[in-house]
Amino acid sequence: MIRPLLHNLKFKKMNKTILITGASSGIGAATAKLFQSKGWNVIATMRKPENETELSSLDNVLVTKLDVHHFEATYWMPGNHEYYQSDISNRSGAFVEKIKSNVSLINNVVKKIGAHQLLFSTLWSSISLLNVWRIERGLNDFYQISYNGKRMQVPDYNGFHKDCVKFLRPALEIETTEKKVVINHHVPTLKNYPPEYKGDFLNEAFATVLDDLILDTTPDYWIYGHHHQNIQEFKIGHTKMLTNQLGYVQQDQHCSFILISALNFSL
Repeated sequence: MIRPLLHNLKFKKMNKTILITGASSGIGAATAKLFQSKGWNVIATMRKPENETELSSLDNVLVTKLDVHHFEATYWMPGNHEYYQSDISNRSGAFVEKIKSNVSLINNVVKKIGAHQLLFSTLWSSISLLNVWRIERGLNDFYQISYNGKRMQVPDYNGFHKDCVKFLRPALEIETTEKKVVINHHVPTLKNYPPEYKGDFLNEAFATVLDDLILDTTPDYWIYGHHHQNIQEFKIGHTKMLTNQLGYVQQDQHCSFILISALNFSL
């Protein structure tokens, strides 16, 4: 189990942290060594960590068990960091990209599991004209993500958000007896927002007020992330708002993360 190990791990706080799957051999192991050599904290996961000897001897490397083959299907919805050092035009809009036989990178797509509909959308957010200049200069997204070969800008960012809402609204408005679960990276409300961020202009790059959409369409659950704080479950109308965020390990944001947290459905 990763969670107790994370609590006791003595990573260098000012270093970046990366989690690598399939690190027992090949590209995974080589990637772990590369990042460790460059000063990163490395969480190296594999099916049988008890057989690994080389990585576990390195400084700032945690070797632990993770086997995605235990799951029939794993859906990986990209957040903003998944687009870093890449051109987002290659993976924008609706797509399903197979990573492994049971692992898919997915956005703006509905997946049905039993009597439930899972609506996956990064969501992004809506940045006002008032804050364009400050947010483009204060948020790493605009330095790390390109769009059509150029530096991503706020109009592009806002366009991604509009596309996500255009996907969500009609999907939520369809009448069905199936329960609906929305999964976003960005935050769909400012209710119960971390008080330490109150009044920060960067909030517009983390959250957008979609309370009316939630109240109008009443999905059963809405799961979100991005602001790196774990907030207790609350409701907007009949919709349960849920989050379980790992955050930055080097800043001790992981301490309230629950590895074994699960939403149980009757299929």
